[in-house]
This record gives sequence, structure tokens and C-alpha cells, in this order.
Amino acid sequence: MTSKACVLGSINMDVVVRVDRFPQAGETITGLTCDLMPGGKGANQAITNMGVPVDLIGALGNDEFGKMLRSHLTTAGVNIDAVAKAKDTSGTAIVAVDNAGNNQIIVIPASNALLQ
Repeated sequence: MTSKACVLGSINMDVVVRVDRFPQAGETITGLTCDLMPGGKGANQAITNMGVPVDLIGALGNDEFGKMLRSHLTTAGVNIDAVAKAKDTSGTAIVAVDNAGNNQIIVIPASNALLQ
């Protein structure tokens, strides 16, 4: 018997910005780095796959992030047959991380809102 897991959850493109410190309200600071990293709680859990085949239920937009995220999930071995292709944009998270490892996150649900 082959075990299988199914994950229902968000799929986001994380825009991760590293900073020395977080800005004050209304302040502009210089960032250190900026990276695009596939994320979302559902996608991250599916990729860890617990050693068994995983189906992911979610939604991605019809945009460049959606294409990148589909490719990332497929390469990781996640079955994305149940990931809807939304007309909206893909979910995005803006993540600022300071030198102490603290973070501030802004999430734009976009296509993930279809899962409500």
C-alpha cells in the first residue's frame, strides 16, 4: 500500500528583502539584498512531502510568478493537478528580515483568496 498526502493551502512568491534595521513610519532606508523565493504555507508543507507523494490544492495566478511557482512545485515532485489557474495575480508576500533575524511580512492573497 502506498501512502499519499494532500495539502490545501496558499502558494506565494516571497519577495525577501534583507535590511540592517526596519524603517520607521515614513522613512526610506537602503536594503541589503532582494531575493524571490517560492513560498506559502501550503506550498512549503507540500514540498516537505513527508516522504510520500503529495497532491496540492490551491490557486495560482496567470502571471510570471504563477509560471515560476508551477515550475518550482513540479520540479519538487508535488502533484499540482488540483492547483487552479486564476485570472487574478498569484499570491505574493513581501518579507523584510533584519540583521537580528526578525521579520515583518505583508501578504497579498490574490489568487489564494479563491480558497475561501
